[in-house]
Amino acid sequence: MRFLKIYFVDLKPDSRGSNVVHDVRRALKESAILKGLVTILPPAGGADIVVGSEGEIVEGKGSLSRSLTLPLDKGELLLDSRQQIFLINRTGTASRCEFLVHVFGEGAEAKAAPRGGAPRPAQVPLRK
Repeated sequence: MRFLKIYFVDLKPDSRGSNVVHDVRRALKESAILKGLVTILPPAGGADIVVGSEGEIVEGKGSLSRSLTLPLDKGELLLDSRQQIFLINRTGTASRCEFLVHVFGEGAEAKAAPRGGAPRPAQVPLRK
């Protein structure tokens, strides 16, 4: 299964970043994908993405990246409880930007076939 969603965020002009972990978790819930990967892609040239705690971001720690791919299991991101996902403004001015959340993996198990097995396909008479 695959799920794509575009979100918008107002980027602050400073380097503190905008927390987008709640948008990513909302995408996971909407996708109904239980096990797989989630990739977050900010716009080209406008923002970088980083995982860290609020304090680390303020102190300038963390590794900036153009995209971020994280594993998920049981419909949840595999992050430490203190870790968040931030978009960091590279332009230095306040701006509204979009970012893409791409989730792919396995969803919930298919519902069991009704009693008596799977329905039979319709039979079409052959023409001679």
